[in-house]
Amino acid sequence: MKAIFLLFSLCFSLFGITISGTSQPLNNTIEILIDPDKNLTIHEVLSDSRFFKNSSGTQNFGYSKNVFWIKISLTNSSSVELKRLLELKFLPMDFIDCYIVDSSNRLKNHYTSGDMRPLSIRPTNNKTPLFPIVLSAHETQTVFIRLENSGTMVIDPILYTPEYFWEKINPNREAFISAFLAIIVFFTLYNVVLFFSLREISFIYYFLAMSSMFVMQSTLFGVAYEYAPFLGLWNLTIAPNIAGAFFIVFSVLFVSSYFELNLYSPKIDKWLSRILFAVYTPIFVLLLIPQTYSSVLPLISLLGIIVIFLILYLTYIGYQKSPISSHYIFMGWLISGSLMILYIMELIGILHLKLVDDLTIRIGTLIEMIFFSFALGDKLRYLKMKTAEAEIKALESEKQMLIKAKLATAGETVGNIAHQWRQPLNRLSTVLLNIQSDLYFKEEIDKELLVKKTQESELILKDMSNTIDLFLNFFSNTHSDEIFNTADAINDAISIMGETLQKNSIELTMDIDKKTSIQGNRSELAQVILNLLSNAQNALLFTQTSPALITIHTKKVDEKIHIDISDNGGGIKIIPIESVFDPYISSGNNKNGAGLGLYIVKNLIIQRFKGDIHVINRSEGAAFIIEIPSAL
Repeated sequence: MKAIFLLFSLCFSLFGITISGTSQPLNNTIEILIDPDKNLTIHEVLSDSRFFKNSSGTQNFGYSKNVFWIKISLTNSSSVELKRLLELKFLPMDFIDCYIVDSSNRLKNHYTSGDMRPLSIRPTNNKTPLFPIVLSAHETQTVFIRLENSGTMVIDPILYTPEYFWEKINPNREAFISAFLAIIVFFTLYNVVLFFSLREISFIYYFLAMSSMFVMQSTLFGVAYEYAPFLGLWNLTIAPNIAGAFFIVFSVLFVSSYFELNLYSPKIDKWLSRILFAVYTPIFVLLLIPQTYSSVLPLISLLGIIVIFLILYLTYIGYQKSPISSHYIFMGWLISGSLMILYIMELIGILHLKLVDDLTIRIGTLIEMIFFSFALGDKLRYLKMKTAEAEIKALESEKQMLIKAKLATAGETVGNIAHQWRQPLNRLSTVLLNIQSDLYFKEEIDKELLVKKTQESELILKDMSNTIDLFLNFFSNTHSDEIFNTADAINDAISIMGETLQKNSIELTMDIDKKTSIQGNRSELAQVILNLLSNAQNALLFTQTSPALITIHTKKVDEKIHIDISDNGGGIKIIPIESVFDPYISSGNNKNGAGLGLYIVKNLIIQRFKGDIHVINRSEGAAFIIEIPSAL
């Protein structure tokens, strides 16, 4: 039995591979010759005895400057002619020459291919090198293939029937390429939309990483070479490797930004920039000097392995320390990163396990994108949580500003009431002195006069009590929305502010449409008017305008009530003028002001009255125009 097996093996080696089936891998049966001087011709190779048998599966030569010859013997044991297509599945190779020799060592065909040669000279219109072979009945042929490449080389020849290749293999491969690249484009555009929606830098890093992946895969698939063959060396050799390096760089930045490592692991983030600089340097050397490709690229590959380990470590640190608890991104990178490390190590010849090929890497990339889509969902939830927390803080801050502004307004109002009370208190003092004088100096009290003076005192006290009630109404939250006359709210503000305006020699003129009504809180509109009057008064006192004038004018325009409050204090100097409504922005007219009055005014008008307010400078001074929907 053993003798029969040895005899069969001897015949197999003598007569070559027997062709059978629709597809037939040849990687275990090829013979290899290394040509370090790159000067062997086909005629010398025919008689060269230095060919050695490959028995380790897919042959990978790593990064080598040598020329390699592979020898494949094919035998047609049938009685009919056989047509086959010989494919070299590894796409990026600079120069390929395929020689087909008959059993008498006569050259039958010579085909040329490689991405450094025009696409038009290929024997078949296909992205991967594909050579037609025709064997007559009972014929044996030997195929010699000369391979020259500036980068890594993986030799994985497969023999197909033409029908099987063009009807099944190629359409399925094209469909996979289209689907794979479409998925990358989808995730890329999805992250662009998220970036412009949320302005979160991690999304733009992932967009750049996926864009790099698209460039790398489209070149490795041969899509770029098919549509832009003029790029030559850049197309299938340099571009995918540079794109792969940038994919790793942007992936590092994405992971760092995603987990906010600058906040939670600042030391690691600091070292990160130095490691990335080590990756950038050979990339830029390769960009500036393409001739250094075969020397620089192994360094980029080794750095790529280091950085992928770094990314895995970063995802682990982020998973442990960052508040963004996303195990998806860790699992995604654990799968794709591990596959990339194995693939790069096999490409550069460190490993020969033959566990990972192009298809495995692409499937790993798809798995990574699926995991990352879940991770981005975690990031969105985290951003929403942060936004909600920021909104709560903003509301609390706004509440504090409102309280502060209300206290400031209350202080001003108390001052105005003090001014307003001064005159009635003087009158009341005079009445009491008259009564006291009568009691001391007159023997008989005129009861009628005493009653009259007492009634006068009661009226004065009633007016003062009304002022207190008005003050309480101003700062009470018990009032619900109602329809009220615009003039009443304006008069409420003037009743508090009027005495102060007179004391400061400021003339107030009014042209008020008493038929206009507004729905809302009357005291809140009165507060708005009071703030604007106080702001106008401060401007007039600051500029020492004489005569000082404040004008209030109301009218109804297109179902809206316009309230125009202007002064002749010279206008507002702040640019842009609308910024006076921002918090803590003061016009400078009131040294004791906190810069919150006009901010509160705008909030009240917009939020409580569904209106708007804007400010303009007129020839003599500033004018604030309030627009509120009419209630009638």
